[in-house]
Amino acid sequence: MKIDKIPEAVYEGYYWMSDKDKPTTLNSKSFSDQLDASTNPFIIEAQLYDEKTRTSISVRYVDGESDGKYVANSYQLPEDISTDEYTEQVYIAHRLEGVSRLRFYRHWVADPDGLCEGMEVLKPKELIFAGFAGKEDKQ
Repeated sequence: MKIDKIPEAVYEGYYWMSDKDKPTTLNSKSFSDQLDASTNPFIIEAQLYDEKTRTSISVRYVDGESDGKYVANSYQLPEDISTDEYTEQVYIAHRLEGVSRLRFYRHWVADPDGLCEGMEVLKPKELIFAGFAGKEDKQ
């Protein structure tokens, strides 16, 4: 779902401001933002996860020909993430203080495919941030 405001919540994740040389890490800290593309400094990128509501927020600032805009989405992860619709993916974090890995879930949707006689095949839909991965998790 498209959003124009980051709701006030306690997040795990990061946001990267345009006037900084590295992202700011949030680890169970409160955060919100109006996402006004005309303000400076602006958020270049943000990946936030509210574990209490299982809500993931993804924000990217995109330069346009005349000006920039935000592409921001909110995703709701289901309670049971162990279905075939979601696969866990863990990535190495770069430039994030105190964080070694990031956890994402790839959301797959069944879609008819003309190259497979119209049978449904799973296709990737979204990559949803779900917080930081601990050392006990697989790579």
